[in-house]
Amino acid sequence: MATNNAVNTTLSGQTGTGSFVGSTSPTLVTPALGTPASGTLTNCTGLPLSSGVTGQLPLANGGLNANLTASNGGIFYSTGSAGAILSGTATAGLALLSGASTTPSWSTSPPITQVNNVVITSTQTYTPTSGMVFVEVTLVGGGASGGGCTSTSSSCGIGSGGGAGGTCYKRYTAVQLGATAAVVIGTGGSSPAGGSAGNNGLASTFTPAGAGAVLTANGGTGGLNTNAGTTGTLAGSAGGSATNGDTNVTGSAGGYAWLNFAVLAGSFGGFGGSSEIAEGGANVISGIASVNGLAGAGYGAGGSGGACAGNAGSATGGAGSAGVCIITEFISK
Repeated sequence: MATNNAVNTTLSGQTGTGSFVGSTSPTLVTPALGTPASGTLTNCTGLPLSSGVTGQLPLANGGLNANLTASNGGIFYSTGSAGAILSGTATAGLALLSGASTTPSWSTSPPITQVNNVVITSTQTYTPTSGMVFVEVTLVGGGASGGGCTSTSSSCGIGSGGGAGGTCYKRYTAVQLGATAAVVIGTGGSSPAGGSAGNNGLASTFTPAGAGAVLTANGGTGGLNTNAGTTGTLAGSAGGSATNGDTNVTGSAGGYAWLNFAVLAGSFGGFGGSSEIAEGGANVISGIASVNGLAGAGYGAGGSGGACAGNAGSATGGAGSAGVCIITEFISK
């Protein structure tokens, strides 16, 4: 077979050196192929991705079906038809929030990592724990005492129940709360002597140093009384109101009291009003005796009224219980 050199002068447009190329299974060494009209590259290797590939690789072929720009700290996610990147955030500690079937987002505040409960039973200044994001405050006013009473050998005495303190529920952000809050805890109404009406509970207040509203949970109203009566009833006294909470709950009223000497020679003291978190004093019943009212339990509950009948005696009303402030702190550290 003639060589390139032998026929060089007879070939038009000859380029390169070496052997002639046959049509079946030739081996080429560093040829410049130009732009072929067609071809199949199944068995080719060494294709450079940076310069040898154009367009977007579909999801079905293991690609993202998108042109993406990297973001430091960004998050890969799927739009349903292509891959995407949620740009990173300059604020450390933020949580990733699901967008359901739409784009996710970063939270606007750090995630909660700790929850504390603070129970305040006396007047003081509250300082939140470091890292507090928001707090939920429950404030309860003082419960009132039930009415006291006296009787004679031919009469009865009764006291109606004292009202419970009101309750505020409120959430404050760190900005709304400020650096501290002044907390005043309302005392419960003290037990009255026999023959005297019950004493009111006092208000609890929560005053933040920040821009948040001041809470007031008022105390309940003291129970009424009837001395040396022969028949009749007494209405229980009202519970305290509450203001400026996200939710405000009026305390429960005290219970009715009843007496009837002519028929039963007995009397019935009214129960104390229950607060949102504690029960009032239970009602008491008297035959020919004197029975003191019972104190309210827990926080902010009213005391029950006393009862006496058919003797020259007296019964005291049950004391109301003091209010309370319960603070739940939500902290990020």
